[in-house]
Amino acid sequence: ANISKATVTLAANATGNATGNATASDKVFDTTTNAAIAGNATGTVRLGNSSNANGSLNANVSFTNITTNGSFTNASAGLQTVNLTVAVTDTINYTIAGGSSTLASQTSAVISKANVTITTNGTASDKVYDTTTSAVLTSNATATVALGNSTTANGAVNANTNFSVTSSNASFTNASAGSQTVNLTAALQDTTNYTIVGGSSTKALTTSANISKATVTLAANATGN
Repeated sequence: ANISKATVTLAANATGNATGNATASDKVFDTTTNAAIAGNATGTVRLGNSSNANGSLNANVSFTNITTNGSFTNASAGLQTVNLTVAVTDTINYTIAGGSSTLASQTSAVISKANVTITTNGTASDKVYDTTTSAVLTSNATATVALGNSTTANGAVNANTNFSVTSSNASFTNASAGSQTVNLTAALQDTTNYTIVGGSSTKALTTSANISKATVTLAANATGN
């Protein structure tokens, strides 16, 4: 005689589709599509009636012998789709309604931007007095970033690592000779996946440089003095 597999019915989502209602964790941008399952899929099963043993079924009971795996469809920060694979762990004795041991479904989760911390403000060249506030940068600002932990993919972050930012818009606050403040702007090249601590893609910084006095040479007289 044949013993048929018991049918597992996955929990329905808000639209009535049997997806198992698995959920994925939000995470911090980590450059990967790795996803962590926050809530495993669930369902019910109708086992055979062991008293009758004639093909009749018992009432539905909760069924949790299900595994759920997933990955983001896009690694970028934002609200992203997560593709899920729901599977029964015992494929010999159970089948998901529809006749398969696995089911593809989707959910969504948020990938937050990684936080960038400015660590040094950059440097500007000294110059000779030229009547203007023009300044030239000799080095960019430096920074670190806390990327998400791609292994846990659940909002945890890794230790800070070095990160490159660009610096621009340098100008002295005062055109006069002397030690002067230089204003500059640090900016992110990738504003989709990173944010400077405080929630912006740019940050106003200051450094300092020296403006030397311009040397005046007097005209020579008839004797050469």
